[in-house]
Amino acid sequence: MMDPVQILNRILFLCVISFTTLSCSAQKINVNNIVDTYIDYYSSRNKIFNPSKTFLQLGIDNEEDNLKEKNIHINNNCFDCMGKINEKDSIIEYRGYKVVIYANNVENKNILLSNFKNTKKTNAFFLNKFDDNIINDVGSWTFNYNENAKISFFCNSNPMKNMKEDMKEIKQKLGIQNVRDCVSALLNDTK
Repeated sequence: MMDPVQILNRILFLCVISFTTLSCSAQKINVNNIVDTYIDYYSSRNKIFNPSKTFLQLGIDNEEDNLKEKNIHINNNCFDCMGKINEKDSIIEYRGYKVVIYANNVENKNILLSNFKNTKKTNAFFLNKFDDNIINDVGSWTFNYNENAKISFFCNSNPMKNMKEDMKEIKQKLGIQNVRDCVSALLNDTK
């Protein structure tokens, strides 16, 4: 039989292991949830949002003031549209969609790729070159992650019919109802 000190030590050891495991799993960025929600949301609303006409762009960079904080951006573009794919970008396939992965550095790119599951490599493709006389401003979803890899802010800069209701629906689908967002800030609505 074990003495009380050994039992206490084992309990403490198990608590430390459990806490470490839980905190590590909580720090993973759920890229698939972001991409799945984006695809499901827009494919149900837009006839040309499908893998044969649309590709996705998924990027990551650092918050300017704090390099431990990350921003993830997702948007879509059409294969016939103007654009540029950098030679440092990776192109993968997910749910039939080509996804261009871009990042401001190799470390961030690896974070994004390692947290994006069920993907496969795919062939590169070419886009029409930019026309300097045309403004190319593509809306996106942006997620700000704090140092603990928790979403601290969300913004949808894509056009929305009813900003408040659409934002509420998107946040519900993402499971981030309590996260601050740019629409509530714009409408001065803290609900």
